[in-house]
Amino acid sequence: GLPKALSYRKICSKCGKTRGEHGELGFGNKCVYQDCGRCGAGVQMHVKANVPMGFLCTLSVKEGATPGAAELYESKINDLAMAAELKKKLKNETSSSSGAVPLLPTSTTTSTSGGTMSVKV
Repeated sequence: GLPKALSYRKICSKCGKTRGEHGELGFGNKCVYQDCGRCGAGVQMHVKANVPMGFLCTLSVKEGATPGAAELYESKINDLAMAAELKKKLKNETSSSSGAVPLLPTSTTTSTSGGTMSVKV
């Protein structure tokens, strides 16, 4: 199953993508994605191989998984689990003492919107 620090509130139970990757589209039972967050293959490949999509996906490259996608996914999930564990630890430590202590940011996405770029030719 999911690492202890994570839940299906953070990882979509249908496609396996994180809440951040999902954006405003349905999450969990309302998920509209047709590709797997873990291996990158479409829903048809999973049906054909009789393998669930998402966190529990075990589709191989031979069966249609994108090479390297599963490893990247595992790394991302481990990073999320470690961040959640650290956040929980910090929260526990700060709840026993008084005073404002900044918590870790909840989002790991960076925004690149804004400025314009000019290129001299």
